[in-house]
Amino acid sequence: MFIKELIGYNADLMCLQEVDKKVFDHDLKPVFGTCHLDGVFSVKGGQVTEGLACFWNKTKFSHLLTKRTVLYEVLEQEEFKFVKDVLDANEQLKERFFKRTTALQSVVFDCKDRELGLIVGTTHLYYKPDCDHIRLLQIGKGQFFKSLYDISVHKMARASSRIKNLLFTVTFKKKYFISKL
Repeated sequence: MFIKELIGYNADLMCLQEVDKKVFDHDLKPVFGTCHLDGVFSVKGGQVTEGLACFWNKTKFSHLLTKRTVLYEVLEQEEFKFVKDVLDANEQLKERFFKRTTALQSVVFDCKDRELGLIVGTTHLYYKPDCDHIRLLQIGKGQFFKSLYDISVHKMARASSRIKNLLFTVTFKKKYFISKL
């Protein structure tokens, strides 16, 4: 039923969170394929089978690159030193943070009908009423996404020098927000 609703939106881009890998492979991808949509799946961290999915209209976008980043795997990078310092100062917080399987999916596109490219980032933040501190640290990965944007633009310069737009989608407590960095 939800697949029919998603198709009804007639979207050129769809970013989905908490998608089961089997549902992506056996339901979403085949059905959306009949609607000129292609898609990629990125599993979250840890031993889970769910993750993030991005679908796009194949007549409007060319897929160039997909990157999956698990938050706790990038803490050694300089951009995240402030997060690592906070975690190192509080062992209980650090333990709780590292149990989170939060991932970021970044997908780079070339727009076929315009002189520009697009990077789409999707994530799903941990939700529990008493865990604002975990979400705040996870939001820090938005800075990582901005860094990834800069890196991707550099890496993709040969493939497309037209990348000029960034779309970052994130879920906060089941309310959806889209922002442009």
